Amino acid sequence: MDSIRAEAAKLGDEHPKIAKVKECEASLLVALGQNDDAIAVFNDLLAKLPRKPRRKRVKAAKKKLVYLARLLNIFETILRAGERSQRAAVKQQLLGVVQANLPVVSKSLEEMRLRVGFMKLGMGRDHTINFLDAQAKGPFGDEAAMEALKLAIEQFISDPHGSLYESIAGRLNRKRQAKWWSLRAKPLSETWLLGNAILHAYFTRETAKGLRPADLRTGTMAQVTQTYIAKASIFGRPRLSRLVPLIGEETIWSDVYDGAEETKRLITDALFNAAFTKGRAQDAEVTEDLRLKIARCATCLQGFWQQADLREDLLGRLEEAWSGIDTPRAFVVRGQIAVVRNEHDRAEQLFMTAEERDTRQGLTGSGHSTFISPDRVKLRDFGIDNSPFSADACKFELKFADEADGDGPVAVTSADPIYFRRYAVPYATSLWALAPRMPIHFHVLGDLGNVENTLVALGEAGGAFSISTETPAVSKPYYYATARFLRAAEFMRLFKRPLILTDIDIVFRDDPARYVPRWIEAGDVGVRFFDAVRARWSVSRKRLLYRYPKFEPWRMLNAGCVYLKANTQAKSFLDVLANHTSEAMARFADNRGSNWWIDQNILYAVFVATMRQGSAKVFSLENTGIPFGGYVPVEGDLGRSAGTHPALALLQA
Repeated sequence: MDSIRAEAAKLGDEHPKIAKVKECEASLLVALGQNDDAIAVFNDLLAKLPRKPRRKRVKAAKKKLVYLARLLNIFETILRAGERSQRAAVKQQLLGVVQANLPVVSKSLEEMRLRVGFMKLGMGRDHTINFLDAQAKGPFGDEAAMEALKLAIEQFISDPHGSLYESIAGRLNRKRQAKWWSLRAKPLSETWLLGNAILHAYFTRETAKGLRPADLRTGTMAQVTQTYIAKASIFGRPRLSRLVPLIGEETIWSDVYDGAEETKRLITDALFNAAFTKGRAQDAEVTEDLRLKIARCATCLQGFWQQADLREDLLGRLEEAWSGIDTPRAFVVRGQIAVVRNEHDRAEQLFMTAEERDTRQGLTGSGHSTFISPDRVKLRDFGIDNSPFSADACKFELKFADEADGDGPVAVTSADPIYFRRYAVPYATSLWALAPRMPIHFHVLGDLGNVENTLVALGEAGGAFSISTETPAVSKPYYYATARFLRAAEFMRLFKRPLILTDIDIVFRDDPARYVPRWIEAGDVGVRFFDAVRARWSVSRKRLLYRYPKFEPWRMLNAGCVYLKANTQAKSFLDVLANHTSEAMARFADNRGSNWWIDQNILYAVFVATMRQGSAKVFSLENTGIPFGGYVPVEGDLGRSAGTHPALALLQA
């Protein structure tokens, strides 16, 4: 509410005749649940606005429309606690005021931009062309819609590399609007740019529909793709500016549909030919960001991970495209290519070079700065006992533990006191609602003095839990995320039961006991490896999506869930993990960046080293599923993995 009051006060200063007390009063009424009274206050504000300003007062009209748009955004924020019908009613009232004020706006291009700007603000959206949503419903008539289309085309011509192209297509690809717009676009059909936008719209529309045959009888998705690329080509060569929008169409690359591999291969080949043709790779249009996006497109091909010849051909062309470029990002990409070729030592050297050259810290969010080759992981002769990160040095202590029945797994998570207060109770209640007998261990990185209320709430929740603490050797977020791997060996010695190491900010959607038999059968230690192409059901998007191996090694697994058997092999693995974590922490303690990916780099190195040695059987939780998260394995041929990342080939051996 404070931000709302501040914005209301600002408006009150600009428009002194409108009492700013009313805005604050409305916000307080909503906070108390009195939405009807809040709407009455807002209606009172609208009544104070002149509905028909003089035709020549364009500046005043501009100011009024901007004021209305800002007021709408404020009140929509206030009404989030109210019913959708109430919000719709308020918006309709505002649009009525807008219609009354728009006649003062002339039909010149400049004043049309005012209308575009108002609709952008008034509808509370982000894209330049989102006002088409309102226009398609006809509140301002076909004439205004045609003006809007003409303006969009003129803006596109003046800025062909901007985001307007995708925005137009995004408005057109909706089922109810596409036909409406295509009919009204006929008078402008001779404009190639508009035709291209409409073609793109139907292209993306097919993706959204699950890629059934197109309504325009354009054939399958692959045929639509061929048509699109042909339209976007000059003298047989694809135009890069027309292909780039396809990179951002996520559904093309992630959804499961007939002809997906052929479609993606056509687009990828066209992108490589347009961007990396000899003599073109050094063009200013082919930016570093675009080169990286095209590389990621290649990794979305099943053939890239199944066919060594195709993979090496594309990697060679990528390497050539980055040749002669000495920026930090270029060395990062070369390092990523080296990892795909299973050349970890070379990758580490390239990542180190990138870090040395990144004097402006433009890549501080990247994981290259904490990458260590699996060849450097010590499998014996550990020195953690003498490390500043050892359990004794950090004053590791088990504070208390409830009696826990059985010999099933223990859920283990760690956090600093702030995160513990925020997430411990939701974490525990979501688990105990599904598995009331499963014990939880919380490792708190700091003093328990500020978390008494959370401990009381956990006790009242009814499940068995235990608490350990330590004094953090490093008071930074990356240490809090990694500490459970430092102490996992201690947890195993304490509980002598299987462990499930997780993040604390998760919500369980299933009983872990359903997955334990699969994990026991699969191996000794498991983590979510993205080592192969898999189709998975997305819980949030409610459709099948492909999950691909990652181009970045620090993203080839997810540290959010690790399963460990209570056997000798898993215990040995944990000793190696603790020692390597300690060494990595010491090595990168003085890094300039956030070290945020260090936990996944550590796990990647230790898991790969373990697979090479064969000291424990490693498996991917992506094959068995986990009791939380947004993706669920599917049965049958569709759910089986395809291809493999060369660096993780031993995982499927």
